[in-house]
Parts: sequence; structure tokens; C-alpha cells
Amino acid sequence: MLHQYGPDAWMPYAGPGPLTPQGQLEQNRAEAVDPYAALLFLGAVAAAVLVVRAVTACVRTRGDASVAALPAA
Repeated sequence: MLHQYGPDAWMPYAGPGPLTPQGQLEQNRAEAVDPYAALLFLGAVAAAVLVVRAVTACVRTRGDASVAALPAA
């Protein structure tokens, strides 16, 4: 959203392209949008869920007296 409506100075340089400054700015805005941002966010949420489930399972296992402890090495 900031790439579309933010200040012009925040646009990353997308490389050579149009000759006019306005054309270059429009190209930079178009190239700055990452189409995979939603997938990256979904992956981060899935990783957080997996970490929480692993920690919960570990805590539950440590508190369970019926689980046999491994011998010391």
C-alpha cells in the first residue's frame, strides 16, 4: 500500500526503463509490489502455529509421568 500511495522517495529503483521521470516512477511502483507477500505471510503464520504446537507437545510430554525417560548417555 505504501508503494502505491507513499512518497516518491520510498520507491526502489527498478532499473533502466522509460526516459521520463514520471514513467520511471510508475515503473518503480509497479515493480516494487511483491505478488508473493500473501504467501510469505501465510508461511509465517503456519510456522508460528507449528512452533506453538511443538512447544505445547513438549511441555505436555514433560509433565506426563507415564512416558519413560531415556537413559543418560
